[in-house]
Amino acid sequence: MENAVEKNHVRAVARAGPVLRVVAGVALAVLAGAVLGGCDKATKPKPVKYNIYLGATYWKDSSDADSRVDQLYVYDADSLTRRDSIPLPGPSKEMAASADGLWLYVSNLGRRSAGVPGNIVKIDAVTHLTAWLSPNPSMGVSLLKHGKLVMNYRRVLRASDGATIRQFDDSLTPGGGASSGTKVALLGRARVRIADVETGEIFGDYGPNIGTGGDCPVFRALLHPDEQHVLVIAVDTMRLAYWFIVGNIVTGETLLWDRIFSPYGQLAISADGTVGVCTDPSNPMYWDSPMGVNIVDLTNMKPLKRFDSRSGLPLPAAGQAWFLPGDRRIVMAPEAGWATGPLCVIDLNTMTVVDTVLRPDSRVTKGALGVGLRPE
Repeated sequence: MENAVEKNHVRAVARAGPVLRVVAGVALAVLAGAVLGGCDKATKPKPVKYNIYLGATYWKDSSDADSRVDQLYVYDADSLTRRDSIPLPGPSKEMAASADGLWLYVSNLGRRSAGVPGNIVKIDAVTHLTAWLSPNPSMGVSLLKHGKLVMNYRRVLRASDGATIRQFDDSLTPGGGASSGTKVALLGRARVRIADVETGEIFGDYGPNIGTGGDCPVFRALLHPDEQHVLVIAVDTMRLAYWFIVGNIVTGETLLWDRIFSPYGQLAISADGTVGVCTDPSNPMYWDSPMGVNIVDLTNMKPLKRFDSRSGLPLPAAGQAWFLPGDRRIVMAPEAGWATGPLCVIDLNTMTVVDTVLRPDSRVTKGALGVGLRPE
């Protein structure tokens, strides 16, 4: 009897085995799907959002100089809608944002009439609180070594506390450099050299040469991320012309020169190093000189396009320019009063001006321009 019951039990289990395996398989599949679905939701990248920061100064009461308000307007890079404003201790001149967008470094002008010196300030982009403030005898701010160092004209500061760790000689004027490294371009009268801001070493020697036989005094220089090429704005003294030039700082070779109308523009390089930009503001010496921006391909060293005010495009006069990080869009804004032009965005994929916004208030004048990852 016991043997018969045992045999029947074995047969029942054997018959149930495939059913149990199917049920277990379904349960495991459901569980795996739930886990994977959760992982997918957790790891699915969020759309990358960027902020555009634009300095603004206005007077609440035009008859009272003490009623001035200095701040950064915060714009959405996609829609150019204003999202926020950040108070500043003075009218801004230049700025830079950390790679994660959490910190803003702003170079502010002082108030000579009130005896207030200029300063450079580190601001929390989320709370708007000041981390440190350092005297700023000269304008300019850029980040190096992945945001660990701040270049303030001839001074090198630690980003953590604002302490000065190096001061360059007055005979050389630092230009810009690659934010991931420690090297920057240095300007002499007609030469460009490279400095390592950490070690103080100075090397390389490039003089713009476009075959006219004259000196080409350099107004601006920006070191390429490969640390071998340099973008230059220079004047051709023989032809009395201005040029946007790309040279090799190692070999001394001039690889590209593109005509511009003013030496007072700004240089920018895309994050991947393939595109270079030179803004071309109107030249006060020539009333009919056109405003524009020259774009060049740094891969094959050829001009790509020039946007020109003569074509009716809404370009800002005396433009500042920034590439949106990891993007093929250029943000431009005027250098002086906002009345001279809009904040605008140029898409390099379509080579069109895709969006513009005018100053929000007739009382507002403009200051620093910068872009950064939107902190969450």
